[in-house]
Amino acid sequence: RVTIKHELCHLMLHEHVKAVRIPRWFDEGISQVVSGVAGEILNLEGDSLMRLARRAGGLIGFRFLTDSFPDRHSALLLAYAESKEFVGYIIRHFGKQGIRAILQAMKEGASIDNALFQVTGLKLHELEARWRKSIEKRDTWLARLSYYLYEILFALAALVSIYIFVRQYRAKKAYHDMDDEDFLGED
Repeated sequence: RVTIKHELCHLMLHEHVKAVRIPRWFDEGISQVVSGVAGEILNLEGDSLMRLARRAGGLIGFRFLTDSFPDRHSALLLAYAESKEFVGYIIRHFGKQGIRAILQAMKEGASIDNALFQVTGLKLHELEARWRKSIEKRDTWLARLSYYLYEILFALAALVSIYIFVRQYRAKKAYHDMDDEDFLGED
């Protein structure tokens, strides 16, 4: 059902905007925000944008995501995540009416760059730079640590288990040594 909503969103966008080509990142970003998922192949919940970016070798500029998305899996995941995050950023700063105004400007023939400028007063590269700064602010050491929470907890549990095992082993050995001394001392 969610996939259908996602795909219907694509269809509606392309039905609404016929004068210019909708950039792939904008198309996917809006469809993900509306449907709540990244199409039928991806589930980005729990994977932060910066974690994906580190795996893929850095964020991908939107000028590279205009016509198509990368083939490499980690870069593909990142492209979807970036698209959703960037459209979300536009909504947080300019509202849903901002997205509607961008789409209306594109319907009237404006390129994405001109539509963004008309609505936000910023060109794509300027808006992207602000978005990147906002992401970097969120990517603190505590956030990075939380990405690996399960691995950290597993490692700590393993260390505690080893500690308890060694302690029990030593206690048992000490008890047997004491028992041997008592046995030898009774002769």
